Amino acid sequence: MKSYSSLAFAPVTIMRRDPLDLDTLLAHSDLAEQGEHAFSEFASILALAERSRQSGFGDETQRGNKPGGHATHQRDLDRALSLVGRASTLLERSDRRIRAIESEAAAGVAALTEELTRARAKVRDLEQQVAEAEVRIKEADGRIAEAECRLQSANDWVHKLHDAITRAFSAYEGTAANR
Repeated sequence: MKSYSSLAFAPVTIMRRDPLDLDTLLAHSDLAEQGEHAFSEFASILALAERSRQSGFGDETQRGNKPGGHATHQRDLDRALSLVGRASTLLERSDRRIRAIESEAAAGVAALTEELTRARAKVRDLEQQVAEAEVRIKEADGRIAEAECRLQSANDWVHKLHDAITRAFSAYEGTAANR
């Protein structure tokens, strides 16, 4: 007679280092379907385990009193092991798909990070160029102000010279007419 009391199922723990976006997972319907199928398999396993517990599976005194109890329990155990195997396969497939999605996402993040770094460097260069242009504009504004001041001064001198010439010719014509 086989003893199944030595069988132990270690709990499966899936540890994630990086959280995966739920929308990304849901976008991959094959992965979602596999997960749903795995959960239904686990529900079947739990129901089978509950039936076994209720029927006294593992209790040697009750099993000996039931006709065919061992064969029924053997079938239940075989079915449970088969369900666990299928669920495990589904979880492994899902985990591989999740890892593939994570790898794709990591590659995308790396590419975007590199692009962001280049864009930030370009922004810094453009900011430097703008700052230099602003300095040149201020210098040009200063030169324009100086030129406008010189132009005004020159205009003032031209007006003074014009007025002086006009007075000189007016005075000369007045003296020439008196002669």
